[in-house]
Amino acid sequence: MGCDPPTSNFNGSIVGYGSLMGGLKLNPHQPNPPIRHL
Repeated sequence: MGCDPPTSNFNGSIVGYGSLMGGLKLNPHQPNPPIRHL
C-alpha cells in the first residue's frame, strides 16, 4: 500500500502515515524515511 494511484493519494497518504508511525515505534533504530508522495 506504498504506491497508490494519484486518485487515492489522500487515502494512501493516511495509510502510509499510519504505517510510518507504526514502523517508527517498532523500529526506532531506523530513521524515518523521507515522505515525498505527500
